[in-house]
Amino acid sequence: MNYPNPTNFDAYELDDRYHGERYLSGYSADAPGPPEGTNLVTLEFGPPSKGETVYVQSGQANTDVERRQLTTLLYDMKLVAVPDLGPDEDITDMPVDKLPPYPPITRTVPLNVDGVPLTFDYWQDNNGGWAAHARQGRTSLLLSAPRSVSVESLSLRKVKDVNDYKFPGSN
Repeated sequence: MNYPNPTNFDAYELDDRYHGERYLSGYSADAPGPPEGTNLVTLEFGPPSKGETVYVQSGQANTDVERRQLTTLLYDMKLVAVPDLGPDEDITDMPVDKLPPYPPITRTVPLNVDGVPLTFDYWQDNNGGWAAHARQGRTSLLLSAPRSVSVESLSLRKVKDVNDYKFPGSN
């Protein structure tokens, strides 16, 4: 299996205050494919079966991938409407320049990233689920979790080696 190798951004994870399960949830890459061309890494924290999972997506800042990931998450949270989307179409198939604008943020939240406060834009859906987005240097950070997880309780650090993460269900 090829593991992602982010070279144009840094992957981030929850720091040592989190003691639960950690997984590589997914990644994407431009041609020729991973490990070269990695453009997004998604790490998963917590048992998926309990509905308390935190997702941390890291990608290169100021790219179409960043715009698509944030818009798609906000669409899934029903915070972005796409009236031109047909019944058999998916937002992930839309050209980036046709994606709707981001909705107004609910508020901003400071989170520690590598021990330094960083301000995140924060959105919350009608069910209490939330998303938070910020840029740390060359990296776009997108966090999401259900209402049972307090965004203020989280802090991040750079991942030393993405290869240490396994997919859920793998040994």
